[in-house]
Amino acid sequence: MKAIVCEMCGSQNLVKQDGMYVCQSCGTKYTPDDAKKLMVEVDHSEKLDSLYNLARQAKAEDNSEAGAKYYGEILVLAPDDWEAQFYNAYFDAMNHKVAEINIAISNLRQRCKTVLSTVAKMDISDSEKKKIYTEIADKMKSAAIAFHQSAYNTYLHTDATTSLHSDSATKMVSSVEMLMSTAEYIDEYFSDKETVLSVYKAAFNLACKCKFFSMNLTRSTISDRIKAIDPSFDAAEAKKQASGCYVATAVYGSYDCPQVWTLRRYRDDTLAKTWYGRLFIHTYYAISPTLVKWFGNTDWFRNMWKPKLDRMVSNLNSEGVDNTPYEDKNW
Repeated sequence: MKAIVCEMCGSQNLVKQDGMYVCQSCGTKYTPDDAKKLMVEVDHSEKLDSLYNLARQAKAEDNSEAGAKYYGEILVLAPDDWEAQFYNAYFDAMNHKVAEINIAISNLRQRCKTVLSTVAKMDISDSEKKKIYTEIADKMKSAAIAFHQSAYNTYLHTDATTSLHSDSATKMVSSVEMLMSTAEYIDEYFSDKETVLSVYKAAFNLACKCKFFSMNLTRSTISDRIKAIDPSFDAAEAKKQASGCYVATAVYGSYDCPQVWTLRRYRDDTLAKTWYGRLFIHTYYAISPTLVKWFGNTDWFRNMWKPKLDRMVSNLNSEGVDNTPYEDKNW
């Protein structure tokens, strides 16, 4: 890589000011023609090795601020490096505040496409390419989950009539659409249906966490794309797994039974009407899948929860909550 080296002090830190190149160390000024004569090949390998160590340590620790900084410094010295290109944008996006999520999504989405296109043209083996694009796919999933979660928290805590509430819904859709684009790019450049399918399924799971009209349309589109790859995909069952009444389903053995129909009605018609009710639902869905995964098939788990749920269902039925077949509402 070439750089301008000051002949007076040897510094490479020259900045163009008012048509002249000014050495920031000693103040010597050079015309553009003189500056060209000072261009020399500079070996940055030692500095790059140090920066890569720092950047990868930041990546391992998921330190967004340090990651953006060190990968940004690598980009200056190695502008064509895929790792620096992607992770500089990734960590910069992860540093954005909730209000800036749409900007972060747009920037990362575009950088993902650029980097995947670059990787596809690299003179390396297919297995090396797969290692890179699957790593990028995993990071895009992490980013989408983080963006979706931040927007969802705002969505839960705001009144449904406010612009902030609707804006949060838009951000959640955008985070899902970012994953859909990632799947499209991987399909376009690498034709890896397995990885494409995993990204679409991650997008579907996120889309199932929200129940409003635009997300329903997005979820339907994702479902169609998954079925085109995997015809056995059952969208209804996948939706239940992603957003169902986990503990109640484990206790009663089905998502569609009188007790669970009662609880689903109470969730949609009562809890979902208030921000604190939606917060409870969100917290429940964040914790209960893990509990059911660990203990759902054990007798003690069902014996502990069934009496409590039976009483709750009985009380709700006595208060007029129906126990007939039910389809989940959008809220």
